[in-house]
Amino acid sequence: MKSSDANIKIEVPDTFNAFYTQQTRWAMGSMEVLSRRFRYIISSKIGIIKRLDIIAFLLQYIPLVLTFLMAIALVIISPFIHFDILFNPLFFLWIILLGLYAYVFVKIGDKFNINAKKAVSAMGRLSSYTVAISPFVLLWIFRAFKSRRIYRITPKGAGHKMPSNIYAILAFGIFFIAGSLFI
Repeated sequence: MKSSDANIKIEVPDTFNAFYTQQTRWAMGSMEVLSRRFRYIISSKIGIIKRLDIIAFLLQYIPLVLTFLMAIALVIISPFIHFDILFNPLFFLWIILLGLYAYVFVKIGDKFNINAKKAVSAMGRLSSYTVAISPFVLLWIFRAFKSRRIYRITPKGAGHKMPSNIYAILAFGIFFIAGSLFI
């Protein structure tokens, strides 16, 4: 089904602050929809595959949150672990899945005439931004369960500043770098 032939111009976030604002709001929104409409989704007359697809889409920020929580757990327990994490089967599985993800990402980029080097560079940059805001994505997901929420509009154009919690983001970065020295 096609709704329109119109070209629509959109502005994507062009700064870290705009990206932070957009992604934390979207994380809250997806969890809010899932929590408030879960029964409706489950009991709807659409097929099971479509229902699972809707739920998977609304849970798209959960892997980011789990990555953040597992990274914290790993840094905290690493002094007490007496085996090489690099030889753990779960680490090996993680590397395989990341490799498959990168392969698919590059292949999709190829369809849009983006060379592999540029695609991998973009993937790395986007991943670093996303991981940097992961603690705040977790907080905003929890805000989805509050009766009153704050909806912030993504800043557009020039003139907006860094998020006020940039120092917390820096502190988490230092925590993880320090933790990686001991793993």
